[in-house]
Amino acid sequence: MTNPAVSPDSQHIECPAQRKLFQLSTRLQFNLSSTSYFYAMEFNIDAALESVDFTSVDSSFTAPSIDPHRSLSSPQELEAACLSGDLQLVKKRLGGRSRSNAIPFGSSLYLAIESRHTDLVDFLLSRGAPLGPSHMKAATLKKDIGTLTILMKHGWDLNTPLGWATPPSLSFAIDDPNLIDWFFAHGANPNATCTLDLTPLSVAVQFADTSVIRRFFRHGGSIAHGQLLHYAVRRAFDDYIEVMHFILSQGAPVNNIMYQDRLDSYNLQQAFGLGTPLHDAARLGKLEAARVLLDHGADATIKDSLGFTPLQTAEENQHEVFADFLRNAVI
Repeated sequence: MTNPAVSPDSQHIECPAQRKLFQLSTRLQFNLSSTSYFYAMEFNIDAALESVDFTSVDSSFTAPSIDPHRSLSSPQELEAACLSGDLQLVKKRLGGRSRSNAIPFGSSLYLAIESRHTDLVDFLLSRGAPLGPSHMKAATLKKDIGTLTILMKHGWDLNTPLGWATPPSLSFAIDDPNLIDWFFAHGANPNATCTLDLTPLSVAVQFADTSVIRRFFRHGGSIAHGQLLHYAVRRAFDDYIEVMHFILSQGAPVNNIMYQDRLDSYNLQQAFGLGTPLHDAARLGKLEAARVLLDHGADATIKDSLGFTPLQTAEENQHEVFADFLRNAVI
């Protein structure tokens, strides 16, 4: 993951918000497991950013002084002005500069988004500030429809993935019905993928309320994308069996090895042990999930990309009750 505000090897961090980001980036690790980005989502620094108060005062920090009679010549000066929301100062110092001249934007756009200074966001983009995935993600996590609208006005496609293992920003709106409505009204696709076959619907199946999952299907969601049955098995809520039944009712294949129809994704992840949904149930020790899968024709003899059966996966993860169940089930 790329920290949008500061390089990890920075020797001098001027802005208090940058200091907080640096501390987060050195304290948290992004754990990409075989189950994909979302299975270890709690380690995602971008999700952690939502808890950062960008307006708090750092007593050890003195903002760089800004001479009102000269241009903002450093990223730190522009960032300080954006953090404080001083649009007039930013306009005065950048308004006369050509877009072709190098403007030291630094993290100014990101900080303006985090601080909800939508007028500054619009102005910075009009002056050529680079727009990227971290900005769209920040605006979505802030549930800031005003800023999201501005980002779209300046060319951001809602169906652009936010990273190689991060689907488009609809994935980060699954807990807000109004925000979901806004995304769909502006053309968001619940099946839009990233490099891996992960979609906003994949995220909804694992993490969202069942009403949201059904809403995504009403807006074109499809079991042809996103490995949905795998994510239904991995769902950590008490209603995961209900969600599994719903996904199966949509025609999800029960014996597909994860990414078997997406060789690009499969090749990236096969070393981690990609299996069927029954392998997922075995790894997690979800006995009820196994019963549902077997009732729908799951084959317990299929081997994962490392050559292990679901029984061997259960044994490896010390789920003895599950393993005993599979031994009896395959007789």
